[in-house]
Amino acid sequence: MNLKELISHSPLVSFLPCCEGKDPDIIGLTMDSRQVEAGWLYSAIKGTSSDGHQFIPAAIVTTPAVS
Repeated sequence: MNLKELISHSPLVSFLPCCEGKDPDIIGLTMDSRQVEAGWLYSAIKGTSSDGHQFIPAAIVTTPAVS
């Protein structure tokens, strides 16, 4: 599934300009930055004990499709 298809009916579609000209295939999804693999979508969520947003830089280093 590609990114546009995945978020086409989501409020997240407003963030799509960050990927101008790109519509990567998404082959996996995770909320754990340690599990990100190439082609995966990292979803940063604020939890009760930690905020996933602080792990975005680590997730990007592992070359996700989008984070």
